[in-house]
Amino acid sequence: ESHHEVGVDAADLDGDGSIDAVHISFDEAILDSTVTAADFDVAGVGGEAFSSTTAGDTSDDADIYITFTDGVHDTAQTPNLAYTAGTLTDLASNALVSTGAVATTDTTGPAIITVAASDETNILGGIDNDDTVTITFSENTNKPAVGAGNIDTVLTLSGGHSWRDGASGMGATDAPLVL
Repeated sequence: ESHHEVGVDAADLDGDGSIDAVHISFDEAILDSTVTAADFDVAGVGGEAFSSTTAGDTSDDADIYITFTDGVHDTAQTPNLAYTAGTLTDLASNALVSTGAVATTDTTGPAIITVAASDETNILGGIDNDDTVTITFSENTNKPAVGAGNIDTVLTLSGGHSWRDGASGMGATDAPLVL
């Protein structure tokens, strides 16, 4: 009996804001030794590869990752995946049915690409009322309201640092930010 893929999700394994893999789920366990990366084509990229242990995956289970050249698709894109019937089988040696090109599902969240701080015109040591931080994401966000009460939770800094000033505020107005 033949088997089918049941889900194809885009993945950003290194969190850099660029899709670098597709995660394919099947309706039964796959014999990983029969996976040939050349049988998979992710639209617009090259260098498709396969490893049984990508992203903590385990051998001969019901999912695989096909990795590829990073930096082509951002996390908002859903490139098509095509499979050319080849060697891929389930544990009982039944071949995967080729279904043609399938659109991936966007399951990757936005990643921070750049962060730039500026003292603007009022150059003082520490935080003052015209300091800014500009954060650029890999894709549009859901624009959560961020204010003095939740900024350290939404945009966590390392080492116990805070976005807030010494008075637990974020500036003269403490107005919510829109990301």
